[in-house]
Amino acid sequence: MATATPAITREALQAAALRLYVRRKYADRRASTAPDFWLSQSHSTIRTQHGVVPFVPFPWQRAWADGITHRELILKSRDVGSSEICVRWACWQQLRSGGNVLCKADKHSNAINLVSIARHYLTSLPAGERPRLVRDNETELELAGIGTVRALARGGGRSERCRYMILTERAFWEDSADELADVSGALVADGYQIVESTANGFNEFHSLWQNAVGYRRTFAGRLDNPTHTPEWWAERQAELAGMPGKLAQEYPTTPEEAFVSSGLCLFDKAAIVELQRSVRPPAETRLNGAVSIWLPPTPGHRYVAGADIAEGRDAGNDDLDYSHLAVYDIGDTSGPVHVASLHGQWTPEVFAQHACTLLADYAQPLLGVELNNSGQAAILAFQFAGYPSLFWWQDPMRLEEARQLGRPMPQPTIGWRTTTASKPILEQELSRLIVERALHSYDARFWDECLSYVQLGNGRTGAVGGCHDDRVIAHGIALQMRRVPVGRPALPASAAVRFGSNSRGW
Repeated sequence: MATATPAITREALQAAALRLYVRRKYADRRASTAPDFWLSQSHSTIRTQHGVVPFVPFPWQRAWADGITHRELILKSRDVGSSEICVRWACWQQLRSGGNVLCKADKHSNAINLVSIARHYLTSLPAGERPRLVRDNETELELAGIGTVRALARGGGRSERCRYMILTERAFWEDSADELADVSGALVADGYQIVESTANGFNEFHSLWQNAVGYRRTFAGRLDNPTHTPEWWAERQAELAGMPGKLAQEYPTTPEEAFVSSGLCLFDKAAIVELQRSVRPPAETRLNGAVSIWLPPTPGHRYVAGADIAEGRDAGNDDLDYSHLAVYDIGDTSGPVHVASLHGQWTPEVFAQHACTLLADYAQPLLGVELNNSGQAAILAFQFAGYPSLFWWQDPMRLEEARQLGRPMPQPTIGWRTTTASKPILEQELSRLIVERALHSYDARFWDECLSYVQLGNGRTGAVGGCHDDRVIAHGIALQMRRVPVGRPALPASAAVRFGSNSRGW
């Protein structure tokens, strides 16, 4: 009895067509699946100053690739092969698992260079591993049935998706917050992000390196390239003769040397590094670490304090600004000693309450509060709390003008007003004390802020993007309080009444 042939349905034909399409689409992927990573590298070549030669990894490159994680952070010297190994690993993994590789850099030309490294590696592989490139131009490679390798221009990345992301020369990115936002959603959940950069002072990249939350850190210094002979180093020294800081920045041997030698720090970096050797944890903390006390009050010593009040969000970064209070002992013959701090994000009123509590331990010393912006609310809060030693100041230029014109003497101003005239005075005094090693602070975070306090251009100074300067300003104001004669009334009653008349009825 003959068996009836089952009818071929439309759904069955569609399923068969889909299977055929998938087999053809991914045929290239199966053909180009790479073997072990180091075996694959031994099959490839690299371009050097001496021509195209077989790729032989440096010891640090081998250690890095053998222990790679989903979040990598590399601080590098020039000419140690960091970009080379990052691109090679991402492309090898792409050959095995598919997905896209996105490359973003401080300059588009640097991102294009990463694509160039990928092109050479992929096309130097033997036929059994080499992918077929269906698109090959300056900014993009498309590997048939596998994925793409693409260089992103500035502002690019918002509509992209990738499994491997390489962010190079991260320390030199302009508008880094915006640039990071552009690529923040591009990486898939189980993707790999590799950040690599030379140092550029104590900026946002330094903060990333210091904290490294979720990242594995790797430092690749000048000595990690075994081909760097004494003759090679002598040539580099001759090229950068007279610029020792630049030489150490480009070719550091330690992470500390990389950061200290780079950037446009306003203060003497060598002196700060020396002063940092005395840092230590506070002897006592309060308010969950917001209050730090290194030295208790000493009877008979004179103390001063300075406060910088939060203004909202910090310029150059998306973090809330901080309020900071610094207390100094100026009775030590070796120079002013930083004894205590208050640091946190509060309203001016709450900050004043916490500050009054801490300052009571030090006999309510003379306190200079920065008057700009939120400082006025803080000063009113200190007055409302009955703090007896608020600094007041009369502008010498306004006094001299009044004398010459025969006008009434101007009333004093409560608090320290930071202006284009007063800010340099604060900075110069702080700088002098640092150079003379006459300023003593055990607070590592204060010294970090000093190192990230830079020339911003157009005559402006302050924290580099991504960093804070509230400690620098508060310490600088406190040190200015040393100039106020002992016994001088901190706040004339007339000034208090005049200032208070504009308050909220206080």
